[in-house]
Amino acid sequence: MDFQTAEGCCIEKGDLASAIYASSAIFPFLPPNHREGRWLFDGVYSAPIPILLAVRRNPDIIIVLDFLEKLQENPQGHMESMMHLSKLYAKTIIGYQMALSVDLQYSEIIWMKVKFDRYLSFWDHGTIPAILAAGQAAMEKIKPELTSLLGNGFQEE
Repeated sequence: MDFQTAEGCCIEKGDLASAIYASSAIFPFLPPNHREGRWLFDGVYSAPIPILLAVRRNPDIIIVLDFLEKLQENPQGHMESMMHLSKLYAKTIIGYQMALSVDLQYSEIIWMKVKFDRYLSFWDHGTIPAILAAGQAAMEKIKPELTSLLGNGFQEE
């Protein structure tokens, strides 16, 4: 998302590390990244799941990756409260954008829901194994649908 205009954008060329940094820069915690004359940061404020950007490209299949975690029940302090509010906002906008995308496109949408049974702290790096396990479980749930859509072209590695 462009920091100056709030316009969503898709990074399609250039340095991969810089693109990953820009797409994960969560303001105000991580500063925006300067690319091609613009200050870019995570699009969570305009499109937590950038499905509308995908729809504009008219693909045959769109795979939506959504992280569904429990919200912290009683956020304490400024940082926890800010993260809580951001997650509530993102959850609301995802619902609206998913509904709109279904009306705007004719391709298959596979919604991969990565579910967590607990709150994941922004700062807790020890949760990475649990995140990977949840992602693997979510992939196993959509694998039959993917295999059916892709036919013989789908091969496991």
